[in-house]
Amino acid sequence: MHAVSQLQQLEAGLESAKAQVELRNQIAKLMDNREFRKVIREAFCEKECARYAQESADPALPDRQRADALAMAQAAGHLKRWLAVQMVMGDNAVGQIPDYEQMIEHVRAGGDVEELGGE
Repeated sequence: MHAVSQLQQLEAGLESAKAQVELRNQIAKLMDNREFRKVIREAFCEKECARYAQESADPALPDRQRADALAMAQAAGHLKRWLAVQMVMGDNAVGQIPDYEQMIEHVRAGGDVEELGGE
């Protein structure tokens, strides 16, 4: 692979890893925020989604309304899973940043990524 192309890919990977770490940091800060815990975790994820779960089992409601209620009840799970995945991806990206920086330095010095066992 051409050095300029390698360098561009590595720099893009480094920026992506840094962005993922920043997102992880923002999510961690958000999850520690008292208002987030009160509004999103308690009011929505616990109370509102529980209400939707109960509504989804109400045989007096039309099928479409019960299906919509079930989808809303699941929203909390989707949100929690997305947040957890972003945290793990951010944790992984923290470890990738030094590798990207080392590979970028190596390519700028005239080396090749394959020599390092990278991309």
